[in-house]
Amino acid sequence: MADLLDTHIIRRLAYSRVFRPVLLLFTSAFFVLIIMAGFIGSPVGNSNAAIVFVWIFWFALLILVLLPLGRIWCMICPLTAPAEWLSRGKIVEKSDHIRNLGFSWPKQLDNIWLQNISFLTVAIFSPLILTRPDASALVLLVFVSLAIVLDIFFKKGRPGKIFCRYVCPIGGFIGIYSNLGVVEVRSKDKSVCKSCKYKTCIKGNDRGYGCPWLIYPGGSKKNAYCGVCLECIKSCAYSNMTVRTRWFGEDLLVDRRLDEAFKGFIMLGSAMVYSASYFGWWKGLKELINFSDSIFLSTELYLIRIATFAVFLTGVCVIVLPLLLLGFSYLSKAWGKKDISLKQTFVGYAYGTIPLGFMAWAAFIISMIMVNGSYIISTLSDPFGWGWNIFNTAGYKWAPYHIGLLPYIQIIFLLIGALWATNVTWKISLESFRDNAVKAAVPMTLYYVLLTSVLMFLFVMP
Repeated sequence: MADLLDTHIIRRLAYSRVFRPVLLLFTSAFFVLIIMAGFIGSPVGNSNAAIVFVWIFWFALLILVLLPLGRIWCMICPLTAPAEWLSRGKIVEKSDHIRNLGFSWPKQLDNIWLQNISFLTVAIFSPLILTRPDASALVLLVFVSLAIVLDIFFKKGRPGKIFCRYVCPIGGFIGIYSNLGVVEVRSKDKSVCKSCKYKTCIKGNDRGYGCPWLIYPGGSKKNAYCGVCLECIKSCAYSNMTVRTRWFGEDLLVDRRLDEAFKGFIMLGSAMVYSASYFGWWKGLKELINFSDSIFLSTELYLIRIATFAVFLTGVCVIVLPLLLLGFSYLSKAWGKKDISLKQTFVGYAYGTIPLGFMAWAAFIISMIMVNGSYIISTLSDPFGWGWNIFNTAGYKWAPYHIGLLPYIQIIFLLIGALWATNVTWKISLESFRDNAVKAAVPMTLYYVLLTSVLMFLFVMP
């Protein structure tokens, strides 16, 4: 474990009020370009920056680079920058007044169930969003609008990032997998936080805001709800907050919850359905995800196909995978012979789906990059598909990269995910069943072997 604030340049950046706004302005400018390309650029997805830069380049960068670090993307995400700046009335300087109408956020929604629903909704319409530039741009604008409305109307004790914390489908995706990352924002000494009378990490002071993510930074135990905005580092009265490294996946054994367990099912199930639908050889599935014959966001949609895909995707994510785990959890509980509830066993073992699901997504996106990555180079010179050649790369021809290596890379990713899930299963068995941990772990190991076998078939089918 290393304290990154011991490095002078990182420490200066963490305490600077300019650093994050500059990054947000940069990503916001890029975001505006994406929206413009989506609405006025070419309707052909592989010629438009709204598709190529977001769902190939950014998505690959997120999964393969940023998420292994933690929740870094949320620090510079442009989707909620307008809401943040409007509510504060300032971009760089610390504001003494937050514009908020003061409606209380419902206690019943103090969880990530809304994020689960919003991700599933976006996933259902992904055949349109991932291929139609105008659909993609429209969805991104809806996110921006929701962030503004929610963050200005609602609060949870204090104003903050309501949209990011409770609604954003991308935030839910990033949050659950940031638990695997190697960078965390934590207190140096929790005893200092307990004895602190000021709690400026919550209330804020003249140097920084109270945590916009609506958590108590001094007691934070996991990355899932920390957006790495670094306000707690600025506002802490004792300089007791820091950014440090840790081992992969430490948060999987902390504060396990049912809503997070279902997020794991949704992420893993979506990766399975996507791989089967987009890269599988089943003609029926490929026809099913063709929601419209128009390359525009057309009103002439095949509603039966949309409804069927919705039932298929939702069924896999929230019925099939959970029921399978419930059955194997029952066996684990019976073999473990300990007075522990089936719900506790189910929720605990569900956390093995998180590393397996993440590696399945890595296998999915690596295929996108190796098959369609060449579009990034040509679109860089012609983001609107208007025939520009800004960087003299517009003529770069599409070509898959080392496609023969793809199955082997995907197998390696999936095996890593399987071993990781098995390791999590073993640790949870030790924690829950102690002397009978080996017996209890056997059914769950079989569960993850089964899921990995299905994934390998879907990704590397004959």
